[in-house]
Amino acid sequence: MGEHSLRHVINVIATFTFLIPITAGVLKFKFASNHIRLLFYLLVYGFITDLVVWQLLDISRSTSLLLFNMYGLVESTILFLFIRMTAESEVVKKICILLIALAIPSWFIIYFSYQDEQPHMATFDTSYNIAVAFLTGFALLKLGEKEISLKTLPMFWMFLGLFVFSFCTFFISSLLETELRQKIWFIHNLIAFISYLIFAKGFLTIKPADSLSHSRE
Repeated sequence: MGEHSLRHVINVIATFTFLIPITAGVLKFKFASNHIRLLFYLLVYGFITDLVVWQLLDISRSTSLLLFNMYGLVESTILFLFIRMTAESEVVKKICILLIALAIPSWFIIYFSYQDEQPHMATFDTSYNIAVAFLTGFALLKLGEKEISLKTLPMFWMFLGLFVFSFCTFFISSLLETELRQKIWFIHNLIAFISYLIFAKGFLTIKPADSLSHSRE
């Protein structure tokens, strides 16, 4: 099997690993808070996008590329909104609004100015993943200050999954088209798989009492 075929097989397998947290999310959906449901919707969108992109790759490369790049726009917007909804600090909430206001026009400017130059879109992806990694890392530190077992908190697992994925993604994306990135391309799929397991754990940690407490807020 050639490297191209191997990449295709691994990428297809990676696409279906989305179903791990999605399945867990379906099982606990009715007990989930609105912000956790937002993260669930993002996972479903990611799964559908991956399926469609791979199907269109040999039919219409331009459409496939557009849908592939649009994921970065949707993901960055939803993740900043998710962090804003869960943030206790007013400063963090304002930062998230600012980041959304910057991310949306930045994506359109970059995409329509450099449609055929993927490194520019990779720069956008790297930038918002840096912000997400920083904000979720801060959120994890704040959770660590609470006198409660973190393993019982769904949000701990959600923040941890986002931090692992975003931190490792921006590290790999920052390599752009370097020789090292070509050698470690498969690591991104491994990181995604680990992150999906963490998200699944987060969904399964949700208890019926969580939905009652949120309904009273």
